Amino acid sequence: MTMVLAIDTTGTAPAMALLRGDEVGSAWQGDAAQTPLLDGLRAVLAGQGLAMPALREDLSAVAAAMGPGRYARLRAGVAFAKGLATGWGVPFIGVRSAAAVAHAAGERVGPIVIPAGRSRLYCWTGEPGAPLSPAVDPSALVDCLGSGASVAGDVDDATAAALRAAGLRLKRIQPIAVAESVGRLAGGCDRSAVGAEVARPIYVPAADHG
Repeated sequence: MTMVLAIDTTGTAPAMALLRGDEVGSAWQGDAAQTPLLDGLRAVLAGQGLAMPALREDLSAVAAAMGPGRYARLRAGVAFAKGLATGWGVPFIGVRSAAAVAHAAGERVGPIVIPAGRSRLYCWTGEPGAPLSPAVDPSALVDCLGSGASVAGDVDDATAAALRAAGLRLKRIQPIAVAESVGRLAGGCDRSAVGAEVARPIYVPAADHG
């Protein structure tokens, strides 16, 4: 049975999950975007009653969400995950954030939205091979999708309010659920999201932060 340590730093807070096969053994979500990832690693180990040497012996891979995400947060998460994978001699697997959010959303709820900075959003239809849309504001999404359309995403309170004010129905996905889905996709227990794996991080342009 595969054991995967999954990390997500692309959303509203960092999150981490340790999975055995399809089952989540333990999971952690930080209180804020700047919460140290080492705290998360300690928490998931404690949740399984594991010491670091035991994890190194049993781990099959380390996975991370690869964005889009803000440069500093995403870079920190990917570097942390790759460092663990290299140090422990296990594969590193990068997973598209949109695929992980879609997986976490469960039943079909409509397009996936990913924060793009400056109150704008990327949109993904969920169709295998479909690209992310250019960054647009919520009103432009309504023009494209129609008033009352459903979307899902890990967004902050202000973005959630803007989406609902624009006439969209939002299913908010928690970072911890995204991390768990990163682990499931990386572990190969659910390959419904074709093209979920990605080699390089996708950064939100620095000019769009804010």
